[in-house]
Amino acid sequence: MIISPLKTAVIADGATTSAVADLGQEYEKIVVYVPTLTGATVTVQVSFDNSTFGTLYIVDPAAGTTAAVTLAETRMTVVAIGGMRYVKFVANSAQSGSAATVYVRGVKN
Repeated sequence: MIISPLKTAVIADGATTSAVADLGQEYEKIVVYVPTLTGATVTVQVSFDNSTFGTLYIVDPAAGTTAAVTLAETRMTVVAIGGMRYVKFVANSAQSGSAATVYVRGVKN
C-alpha cells in the first residue's frame, strides 16, 4: 500500500472553497479529516490537471441516481477518487471567524 504524506487544504475565513491539496501523484482513495466548520458539511472536488475541477459524485446503478460526495465535520472518512491527484473541499457555508484546515492523505495499492 502506498500512502501520501499528510496534506492540508485550508478554507479561508469568509470563503467556502479550500486551496488545492496536491497529493503528489494519482491515488485511488483519500482519507479526509474535516474539522469543525461554519456549516456542517463539505463536498469534494477533484482534478487530473489542477485546472479543471469537478464535484465528485457517487452513482447508484440500482437506483439510477447520483449524489454528491458529502463529508460531515469532525469525522475521518475514506473516499474513492478514481486516480485523481488534486483535491479541493467546498463547505456548505462561508467560514466565519477563522479558517478551517481539512487534512487529507492519498491511498493506493
